[in-house]
Amino acid sequence: MEKALSRMMAVAVFCWVVCGIGAETVSYAQDNETEALEAIVHITPSTYNLKRNGQFLNAIITLPAGYNAADVDGDSLSLSLVLGDNETSEAVDALSAKPVPFLETMLNVKFSNRDVKELIQAYYDTFPTNVTFLIVGSLESGTVFSGKDSIRVIYPGNKGKGGKDK
Repeated sequence: MEKALSRMMAVAVFCWVVCGIGAETVSYAQDNETEALEAIVHITPSTYNLKRNGQFLNAIITLPAGYNAADVDGDSLSLSLVLGDNETSEAVDALSAKPVPFLETMLNVKFSNRDVKELIQAYYDTFPTNVTFLIVGSLESGTVFSGKDSIRVIYPGNKGKGGKDK
């Protein structure tokens, strides 16, 4: 039963990411040397609450056909904010990266919730807002890939029962 549930979840994530719901592809070159492979990135949660207590911000990265997620150098993965004129902020390194079972082009990456929260608050002070993240990484062969996704960021006020202000 647990194996069947894992397969169903993997297929659902695959369909969600491959269909591109809420995700964007982008090609950024590191140091303007070579063009990076375009990857599809899907960040969850799609609405990020700055008051959340979770440990991680999760990203599913789908590499182009012919590339294997198991070949990604986990230490190369970083997340930054895309600012005006496609400038980027400083980066947050990934905590972990694991290939998605049965889907060789997909990688599940986790970033520290605290680090991401600090990064957002360093560049934004008005909420709600939409934030675009850029994830850059490389394969063990040295091939660079990148992708971006936008999510909504909120910082809700204190609410009591029924949504009324305290």
